[in-house]
Amino acid sequence: MSGYDVIPEQPSEIHFVIAAKAAAYLGGLVEGNGLTADQIRIANEDQHVHRLPGTSYIVIKPDITHADVPGKQPQGMGCGSKDEVYAQANIAATKMMETAQVQSEIVTLLEKKPGRAFGLENSVIKFPQDPKIYSVVEMCPRCQGNGFSTCAQCQQSGQMSCQACYASGTVMRGDGTRSTCTACNGNRTVPCTGCKGSGKASCSDCGGNGHTTHIYTAAWKIEVSFELDRKLIPQEVLAVVDHFGTQKLATENHAEIFRQAIELRDKTLALPWFAFLPVTFADYSISGKPYRATVAGLNGHVLEMPPFLDDFVKPGINALFKLSKGTLAVQALMDQACKYRMLRDVLSGLSHHSRKYVYNKLIKEYPIVLSEKYAKASIKYAGVAVDSLSKKPRMVGTLVSMPLSALVAAGWFMSGFRAPAVAEIAARGFAPYTFVADALIWLLSYIAAVLAVRFYVGAALQKIMPPAVQSKTDRGLPPAGDALAYTILTSLLAFVLVAALSPVKPEWILPLAKALGL
Repeated sequence: MSGYDVIPEQPSEIHFVIAAKAAAYLGGLVEGNGLTADQIRIANEDQHVHRLPGTSYIVIKPDITHADVPGKQPQGMGCGSKDEVYAQANIAATKMMETAQVQSEIVTLLEKKPGRAFGLENSVIKFPQDPKIYSVVEMCPRCQGNGFSTCAQCQQSGQMSCQACYASGTVMRGDGTRSTCTACNGNRTVPCTGCKGSGKASCSDCGGNGHTTHIYTAAWKIEVSFELDRKLIPQEVLAVVDHFGTQKLATENHAEIFRQAIELRDKTLALPWFAFLPVTFADYSISGKPYRATVAGLNGHVLEMPPFLDDFVKPGINALFKLSKGTLAVQALMDQACKYRMLRDVLSGLSHHSRKYVYNKLIKEYPIVLSEKYAKASIKYAGVAVDSLSKKPRMVGTLVSMPLSALVAAGWFMSGFRAPAVAEIAARGFAPYTFVADALIWLLSYIAAVLAVRFYVGAALQKIMPPAVQSKTDRGLPPAGDALAYTILTSLLAFVLVAALSPVKPEWILPLAKALGL
């Protein structure tokens, strides 16, 4: 039998500090958001440590592969049929499970799995034991053990038509007369080349041995399933378990896991487990206001709690709302909003990324404590404010990008780059598609123009945003917004004008001019 964990009579101290861990976590969220970490205090807690029983069920099964060899070449254990092979392999697997050494090896193998394999469900694991060989010698069904079969070329006659004289017995001489065929001596047939005149051919299935040996190699695998004894666990605790996921109780260190001794139960190995899962219902005093929370797991995970952060960041969101309505008192409103770390991050993010990206990041960083309503409001009003503050820079950036597009186009049409490129395209047989090269250069000019707009807007926003926001910015660039459509038009216009003014005009200019009535 394998060793086991000693289950303590009482849970250890680590189970009774989860409310304090949750308070530290909440303190990290509120710091800089209208509160300080020391304003999170535990007023009361109702602490429980629940014992969760479960069992891993393990079965060793053969993983059988098959190969055929001609003749009687038995290996390993001889069996009378394939069914007997599988029956013997299953018997061997059962006997393996009965040995203490194998049981110990299985436990060692499972111990190496994440979470020591607690909660591991419906898994198949290769078991490194020596394979067993079985063989079945069978009379060849094709030749019935004779080692030969009727020759397919001559149909057992032993003779085949002479190809030299086309089965006529004579051949044509050079002078037009005929003489006896020397290949068949005038007999019109010759001995069959397949069976050399015997009428019988070596059986291809058994190689002429009359028997085939089926070799079965049984490697081993273990199939593992896990069952939590849900009948012995209170319903409210099962909700906590389902929230985490049974296996994650161990792999993410939410519960303290204990393994008992493995045992054989009706041809199945059973590995019992117990998990100690702490759950507390704590009352927190936050800036003097009471808030009740459900905390579970050794890491102090907050499962349920009113979104208390709403009340504390509300003044900053109101400032963003006013800022989104106009440009009066911009600096004062911006300073008011930026008193809150969460809103600084939102403004910084929206200055460089899409609203969806910033929203997803916000709800990930502030789960539970911030309501969806206030999260969406902060994104909405901050987004409108950023759009409003960057509207003029975007338009100016669009105008600035037009000369950049023209410069890229001039580098293509008014230099020595286009002519050899077009000649090479024509030489390869793609002369009608030279416009594609021009289109790619325009696309390059458009991308350059968009980047110019985004760089210009980013620089302008950095002048507007307080230093506290600027210090949070990453390397992203602000979205171009509605300037994208204008940039398409301006870059295309600049590109076409430069093409029309170039000394060697592209082939598509005249058709375009005619289409426009110019």
